[in-house]
Amino acid sequence: MQKYKKHYKIEKNLSLRDLLEIFMQTSLEDSADKILVKEYFKDNNLSWMIYKWKVQIYGNITKTDYISKTWPSYFDKISTYREFTLERDGHILAKATAIYVIVDMKNKKLIEIPQIVKDSYQLIQERNFEKIEKASIKGDIYCEKNFYVEKEQIDLNGHVHNTSYIFWLEKCFENNSMIKKLKVFTITYMKEIHYPNKVNLLIYKDGENYNFSIKTNDFNAKGKCIFND
Repeated sequence: MQKYKKHYKIEKNLSLRDLLEIFMQTSLEDSADKILVKEYFKDNNLSWMIYKWKVQIYGNITKTDYISKTWPSYFDKISTYREFTLERDGHILAKATAIYVIVDMKNKKLIEIPQIVKDSYQLIQERNFEKIEKASIKGDIYCEKNFYVEKEQIDLNGHVHNTSYIFWLEKCFENNSMIKKLKVFTITYMKEIHYPNKVNLLIYKDGENYNFSIKTNDFNAKGKCIFND
């Protein structure tokens, strides 16, 4: 079993959001030939959703040609792990793990990974990270901003697309050169956000780490940013 790879010609310096969109597009193309899985999902009103991301970046990703690679690495009872790398000339410039879950859209609940999914995706048992740490909210408030959900931020599942959370985060750092030095990023999505809605983003400085929470009336997501010195 080989890793799926796709060539990209990058026309601008990539933000974190750009990078994750490339990884998700690569994943979609890798899954495009899983016809039986698609039919099963359609017949049973199921949908993939991302539960967690962990990303590590090894420097600025600038204008040039890259290869994005992806492969499924692990199944547990309700989650599937998918790995990603962005490479140039054989060197890894960024790597990531996304943890996906499957949601019964009619009953709004998670389901166990169906056997048809396990049979259709051949695992490569190579993991980018030994573990993905649990997010914690602690530290002194560094930044607080409120955002209103826009219609164009809503995805096909009827809630805010996961990269919009990162857009809000980048807005808090947009006047600070630190965002260009992002080294490690993690986010856990706990509850979907619908339109219309008002979102509160809080960033906390905890030593050298920056923890964040994104919430409406309840916690919707939380995570951590670590920057290069």
